[in-house]
Amino acid sequence: EQKNYNQLIQAFGNTVFTLDIVGDGTKKNELKTLAEKENTKCNFLGNIEHNKLLEMYKDYKIFITTTLYEGNPKTILEAMANGCLVIAPNIKNISEIIENNINGILFDPNNENLHTLLKSTLNNPKKLIEISNNSVAYIKQYFSFESAINNEESDYIKSIST
Repeated sequence: EQKNYNQLIQAFGNTVFTLDIVGDGTKKNELKTLAEKENTKCNFLGNIEHNKLLEMYKDYKIFITTTLYEGNPKTILEAMANGCLVIAPNIKNISEIIENNINGILFDPNNENLHTLLKSTLNNPKKLIEISNNSVAYIKQYFSFESAINNEESDYIKSIST
């Protein structure tokens, strides 16, 4: 329910796009039936080992999520780190990471037509590359191992000097 794949599948019915959905769950058969009903080209890839998944991101330009809520959205961070342009709902925790049209694209989960949004994104390859580059830089600046070490060191220095 949280991942809201129904919205994603319905948004891409009768289009040229193919969705690749990673993971497995109790809704899989229901989602396959919905994909057939909506005429959505959809590959259900099942569970994939984390290290293989990290490699897979490099094969994609776009990562779309229709999640209804997130804590720490690791898949979004991983996709951004690998240069995917992330299209995600404008919800708490995601909007704290993604700045719309700067390092990703945010959409209104209640009103946005994802198919139209994706088409317009793909029709502007210069902007796609710019956002992709910004997302990689953002992850390096705020979520890299080096950044974590620098933050930790800074915290220690602050605690010693007070």
